[in-house]
Amino acid sequence: MGSSISQQLKEQQAKSDEQTIETLTMMSKMLTNKVAATSAELESMALGDSKLPVVAIVSKTEKYKTSVSSKANDADVDSAIKEVLSGEFLTGLTTIISGALNAILGDTSAGEMEKQGYHVVFANNSLVRVDYLIYKYEFTSKGIKKIAKNAFCYYLQVGVLDLMKVNPQVLLYELSRAIDEDQIKEVEERLKELGQFAKDLYNIVPELETSQATGSLPGGGKAHEAAEEQE
Repeated sequence: MGSSISQQLKEQQAKSDEQTIETLTMMSKMLTNKVAATSAELESMALGDSKLPVVAIVSKTEKYKTSVSSKANDADVDSAIKEVLSGEFLTGLTTIISGALNAILGDTSAGEMEKQGYHVVFANNSLVRVDYLIYKYEFTSKGIKKIAKNAFCYYLQVGVLDLMKVNPQVLLYELSRAIDEDQIKEVEERLKELGQFAKDLYNIVPELETSQATGSLPGGGKAHEAAEEQE
């Protein structure tokens, strides 16, 4: 889907094509500034959302392209998502983002077009919120269009949901949007397992903190005694 701006710059620098280098550098700065401004906004929104807040942002990815086609390849979208997320429940998210992407790519009107959004998915063995930006600028200048007909970028941000603060009804709505209907039962079972794991983890963490402070082991015994037994 399109050509990487950084790769094109390397090729043109090897050819010493100053005009093309200047144009590509201009495109790169334009897209970088757009992502920098929007990513800060999306991060603030995710952390401060009253219905679906996140505990922390755990992953960010951004890509910059030129001369992208008017239709997205689902395989490309799937690959981009799987660079930051893993799991077997991502098909719905791929479909949603592909739809948003095609709406942007299919519009060849001059000027800028963008789409922002977020979705909740079960991925990386967690409930996560995925915020995204899709942005394209379609050029009209013949001089620039000789080099690239458009400039394009996307930004994906992954945050771990704060399960103590989320609104259950909104969570259910968003989660069901991004998961195929025939996978809901399996996700339900996985969430039960995750809930039990989280409960066990929350119980043992205070024990570990106490053990560290007293020099004892969880469940009784002294740390130095365990060390002596190993010797």
